[in-house]
Amino acid sequence: MRLEDATKEELVWWIRKNQFAFKYELKSFSSDILFRRSEAHQKKAREAGNRYLDALKKYEALMSPYNGQPLSQIPDEVIYQAADLSREMERARVAQLRAWKRGDRCLNEASR
Repeated sequence: MRLEDATKEELVWWIRKNQFAFKYELKSFSSDILFRRSEAHQKKAREAGNRYLDALKKYEALMSPYNGQPLSQIPDEVIYQAADLSREMERARVAQLRAWKRGDRCLNEASR
């Protein structure tokens, strides 16, 4: 049987039963779990950062032919696409900041 096959209650029972054997490992349990959670949040932050960069590259490629031209010379469709990309960049930026904050909270809690 693998750990994944046991129920939560069975795992808790087994850990308590073997508590003496796990004495030193259990001391680092909390910090290990919080560090793992922080790594997961950092991964989400990197993914959001990559989404931001992708949208920015598309935005720059879309708008580069119109550099220096007045806004009235840019086709409406291009402006709408640019606005969509701008919103995507903002969503990715906000997601990245949230993930960084959550990861930082985990690390701060682990260091207590």
